Amino acid sequence: MICDNLKISKDGHLLFAGQDTVELAKKYGTPVYLMDEDKIREKCRAYKNAFMKYFDERAIPLYASKANSFKRIYEIMTEEGMGIDVVSSGEIYTAYKAGFDLKKAYFHSNNKTDEDIAFAMDHGVGYFVADNIEEVKAVEAEAGRRGIKQKMLLRLTPGIDPHTFEADATGKVDSKFGTAIETGQALEIVKETLKNSHIELKGFHCHVGSQVFTEDVFERAAVIMLEFVAECRDKLGYTADELREMGYVVWMPPQPKGVFLAEGDTFTYLNLLGNGLRAFQDDTYGGWGGRKQPNTEGQTSTFVLGAADPVMPDFVPAAQNDFA
Repeated sequence: MICDNLKISKDGHLLFAGQDTVELAKKYGTPVYLMDEDKIREKCRAYKNAFMKYFDERAIPLYASKANSFKRIYEIMTEEGMGIDVVSSGEIYTAYKAGFDLKKAYFHSNNKTDEDIAFAMDHGVGYFVADNIEEVKAVEAEAGRRGIKQKMLLRLTPGIDPHTFEADATGKVDSKFGTAIETGQALEIVKETLKNSHIELKGFHCHVGSQVFTEDVFERAAVIMLEFVAECRDKLGYTADELREMGYVVWMPPQPKGVFLAEGDTFTYLNLLGNGLRAFQDDTYGGWGGRKQPNTEGQTSTFVLGAADPVMPDFVPAAQNDFA
């Protein structure tokens, strides 16, 4: 058997999760929809553990509500610490009635109505996943009326052929889902989205298809998406708030690429000089000329200079010589 929860009894009956399906059919009639809660939880934990191992606690797998939307499944997702994606007001309502924290819900679909958008905001849906600029404008308008800032991802098409059934291929350039990277339209929708004062653009989403049989499809899609992220970084830059969220000390607003920066206070450059120590994540790791150490209040605000010279940071001579 492909699945380890399927077996054949000595009577020749199909057993599902240890239950005799013939007896279940007699009791409940047919057709009957059976689910193995232990197996569902096992799969949730497999994804959670993999995300924790290769990313960190900020990474969260999502249950696709379109697979099966009913209250008990959302209770299980809550208990397993999962997020969910939803594609309709009905799924949002069902998750809400089950007590699911909708801040961990991602609202997909390429044809949300104004009523859907308002309903999702009424119930505190955390993220909208927008396929097109029309939806971006609609979300901006509704968020503006409410005086809130709505988190959003943009769905992009990476131009991948997943070699699956034509109807299930959703990542190609001409897909009705998302905005194409290859044509330059994706960069344009990013620019337009960033102009909206009531939308907080948190990242990008792509879906290459269903019934995908080889992992290279996902690997190629990941490379294309990461290259696009790098393109956005280089052409559009980060805001000061985004840099602070990443752990950088921001002494001045980000400047256009290539602009000349006067030296001023050389400490400004501590987190701009990569030293392999990840000092931008934790200033106690150290950098050019020293590191920070906790003070009596437990804050890392005391700078410790290099041992060679207690007055002048070690990097100053090198800096004065243009690091030659």
